[in-house]
Amino acid sequence: MALIEIAIAIVLVGLLLVFSPRAYVVDQLPAGAVKYMPLLKAEQQRLWPRPPVLLASLVEQKSCISLRSRGCWNPDAKLKTEWEEGAGVCQITRAYRVYGSTRFDALSDLRVRYGTELGALNWTNVYQRPDL
Repeated sequence: MALIEIAIAIVLVGLLLVFSPRAYVVDQLPAGAVKYMPLLKAEQQRLWPRPPVLLASLVEQKSCISLRSRGCWNPDAKLKTEWEEGAGVCQITRAYRVYGSTRFDALSDLRVRYGTELGALNWTNVYQRPDL
């Protein structure tokens, strides 16, 4: 496991060195990133001691078609098809079988695993509770 984390760190440092001349200044960041990044960082440091860039990059990958898109870093970001629904900045997902039953529900799995922290989160309020 340690070798994997070292490899990830080396790749991230390499990417930072390559792309750092193009790094965004705060006024070029998506408005949602400026608003929610401190919350994401604080929660991530409290619950999951990994480099903050990992979750921030996940948010951009999952919710940003472009850094100027409406869904970018937006808790209301939604991907909805007849087969799946992705909700919020990290696109928590539930998927359906052809005949309509739930195939999997990542939100329910997260609530079971992290009930103390996420017990109040459900599919009704997932878009209004970026703090969870």
